[in-house]
Amino acid sequence: VEEIADQVWDEILTGATHNIATSAGRRLRELGAYHITSGTAQAGTIYGITLAAGESATDHIFNRNLLVIPAGTGAGQTRTIVDYNGTSKIAVVDRDWWITPDATSEYTIIPDDTPLVADHGLAQAGGNSTITLRASASSISSTYSDLIVFIMAGTGRGQAKLIGSYVGSTKVATIHGTWTTNPDATSVYCMIASGLGHTVDFASEALAKINTECTDATSDIKAKTDALPSGITKNVALPDFQVYMVLSSDHVTEATGKTITGAISKDGGVSFAALTNAVSEMASGMYKVDITQAEMNADVVTLKFVETDCDQRIITIYTS
Repeated sequence: VEEIADQVWDEILTGATHNIATSAGRRLRELGAYHITSGTAQAGTIYGITLAAGESATDHIFNRNLLVIPAGTGAGQTRTIVDYNGTSKIAVVDRDWWITPDATSEYTIIPDDTPLVADHGLAQAGGNSTITLRASASSISSTYSDLIVFIMAGTGRGQAKLIGSYVGSTKVATIHGTWTTNPDATSVYCMIASGLGHTVDFASEALAKINTECTDATSDIKAKTDALPSGITKNVALPDFQVYMVLSSDHVTEATGKTITGAISKDGGVSFAALTNAVSEMASGMYKVDITQAEMNADVVTLKFVETDCDQRIITIYTS
């Protein structure tokens, strides 16, 4: 008897030799790995698993723990539980299974502390630019505003959007922009506290805000420029109009002691006529001329100043 007991005691407790759900060997193996619960699933979906009928009736009790499938269909897979329904026994996992579990799948739930997110779970519905979060999501409006909602599994998997607003009474989060594929009641989501620093796209309201800011800035600028002098007035004489002349030999040296000739063209005329008044020298290459009222009676006045050894100067005035 002692020899048999020794052989039994020394036997390696593997899944292949001791995997009956209620056997002492399996319980010892589970004790070594410390687990919360284990059993055989009733069914499975691409994003969840229905635990045994005798599991806890308390909603969310298994949330954020690891679910391992050690045997049966889908053996070897591990997922994080994001939501648990105590009535249906359905545990929703954080991403699609590679192999969907079924009634032959054995499971073990191991305690874990997954990275914190603002909220995660199975959506109730979705629209072109909305997602209805799980029923137990926050009832306080704006709680999830400016967070990133990421579809981890189910319909719309792989999409991430910035939340613009959230209504706690309806659990509806409205995103900036639109979904490529609208989420629905099969969409598993999580919300990451990344804030506005990770804006995914400029939605219409964001562009509207930018346009408003630009309009306000333009109005401020206009208010200041409107207060500036009106400029050169049409049909009003322009005395002491000044022009700077340089030598054509180097295009830099001030032209002094020169006899400058002035001419005028009005409103796009191709011909220049001599100015009524002569151009007189001031100093340091500066010259001036009095332009008469008649000569200024045009919307566009073009002046030309020339001298044999000077660079020609052409100046266009738009009157107001």
